[in-house]
Amino acid sequence: MNRTTTAITLTTAIGFAAATAAAKTWDSRLTAVEGDVRVFSAGEDLGVPAQSDTPVESGDRIETGPGSRAELALEPDSVLELQQNTSMTLDSLQEDDSWFGLELGSVIAKIKAHLGARKLQVRTPVAVCAVRGTEFGVEVGADGETVAGVFDEGKLGLRSLQDASVEETVLQPQEESSVARRADLKTRTLKGARSLVVRRLSTLKNRAARLDALRARRAVLRKVWRALSHAKRLEMRREMLRKLQERLRGLTPEQRMQLRRRLHDKRSAAPKPAKPGNQRPRKGKRLPRRP
Repeated sequence: MNRTTTAITLTTAIGFAAATAAAKTWDSRLTAVEGDVRVFSAGEDLGVPAQSDTPVESGDRIETGPGSRAELALEPDSVLELQQNTSMTLDSLQEDDSWFGLELGSVIAKIKAHLGARKLQVRTPVAVCAVRGTEFGVEVGADGETVAGVFDEGKLGLRSLQDASVEETVLQPQEESSVARRADLKTRTLKGARSLVVRRLSTLKNRAARLDALRARRAVLRKVWRALSHAKRLEMRREMLRKLQERLRGLTPEQRMQLRRRLHDKRSAAPKPAKPGNQRPRKGKRLPRRP
């Protein structure tokens, strides 16, 4: 992808944001950045170094490097934190039907207690996590294996995408479960129905300290939060484009090729979260609406 193509792609992303302004979307942004964090617009090979208050849009991918993390706020009361070595795509930021694709790494979240009719899902290569106003964590390994759990409040619906015969399992506070590839999937059968094996919170227990920090951050965000107008968001996105163009101008053709190759290899190695259209229908069940 050359500089012209890159500019066209990001300009298209800006145009997409303008075209969807009428849709009710989260006033989402990165509210804290630590270390190497990059935002990739839809279809982009090169990311822009993220800064605090960077607005994000549907289709953006956020990546964190070693020893890095990023705080993503949908609103002051709904905040997620991406841990180090994480890649997550914001597939839909519509308020009534949001879903994020967690390809690799881990995320913890403190979400508003009552979402009402609004849906929020985290999708991994092997599972779907349906958020029901909760404190939760999700981790995805290099092979796609997923661990999801609830900390002290709320519930989380967890469903395997590997075996349609396994019912959704609802996790309660201080519970977690794992979803692996079909051959390694651990289930239990109760009254003729198969569900995932549930255990006490253990794998995700070490994330509790970060959750405490996230709780405190919500109080801070309530005090400093200012709504961003659509015009302001577009202005900030254009600034992202300008910084990317500056970055490209500082690279030789060979450096650009090497950078694209490294990014391509990194993304190719990570398993991809399932899209809504890739789910296998189950009798009597309706699939989530496509964003």
